[in-house]
Amino acid sequence: AGILPAPEHLSPFRNPEGALRARASVLQRMLLAGYISPDLARKVAAKGLPKSMSHGLVPEQQEGGPGSGTGPNGSVVNRPTKSGVPFRAPFFVAEVLYQLRDLLNDNEVLRKGGLQIHTTLDLALQERAEQILQEDGKTTRLGEDKGESALVAMEPTTGAVRVLVGGRSYMKSTYNRAMLARRQPGSAFKPIVYLAALATGLVTPRTEVEDEEVVFRRKEGGQAPGWLAISKKDKVRMLAEGRQERQREREQCAQEIRRLREGDAKAAKKHEEDKREVRRRLVQ
Repeated sequence: AGILPAPEHLSPFRNPEGALRARASVLQRMLLAGYISPDLARKVAAKGLPKSMSHGLVPEQQEGGPGSGTGPNGSVVNRPTKSGVPFRAPFFVAEVLYQLRDLLNDNEVLRKGGLQIHTTLDLALQERAEQILQEDGKTTRLGEDKGESALVAMEPTTGAVRVLVGGRSYMKSTYNRAMLARRQPGSAFKPIVYLAALATGLVTPRTEVEDEEVVFRRKEGGQAPGWLAISKKDKVRMLAEGRQERQREREQCAQEIRRLREGDAKAAKKHEEDKREVRRRLVQ
């Protein structure tokens, strides 16, 4: 209770003297308020500061990795697995630890353990996703290895990350491709852009969008070529209408040009015939 106003500044691991003063102040106020007896206050004040934040984790969990280790449904994630990885959901847990180190700015706190970390992990879905990626990696595509893969599953309504798999095998590579690898999302991201445009009223289902090759400039420099259409086959109505309408316009234009050309050809033929007729009469 004493370190709540400034947990980092009054941490018993960083500032033991400040932590002792804070504890003495809390004990004094509790004594004056009648919450504790003088004997209990003296007994607690005589105790030394904790050397660890561990709260008696079972040995299996202590060997497993992070000292917290439960998902939202209480599933233990820091138990060593048969596959040899240090804990279950290794990519997810490793990312949580990375963010905790950045948040706390203190590796010592994580090393000593005792923290209770609540995450959005769905362990059953996570392990199923890991299995799917592993099995998919055993097959080939056109006779070649499919290479690496990653998977992230989120709840659309809350944004909660339920699954995060950074590769096919944590034992072979701990590199988290879901968080660290930079890959362009391709056409899979286009529906999100169109949905945002529809939601804001920027476009309607009848809006014409030119299906043409374009070049996008990147903030970090360079260019990224791409296509505006979701599919080159124009399966989206919004795009198909625009494309079909333009196609009809092109066909009408082509027909008009063809008609004019045919008219010109007929006129030229008639002109040649007239000239021949004039020559014939002059000769006679």
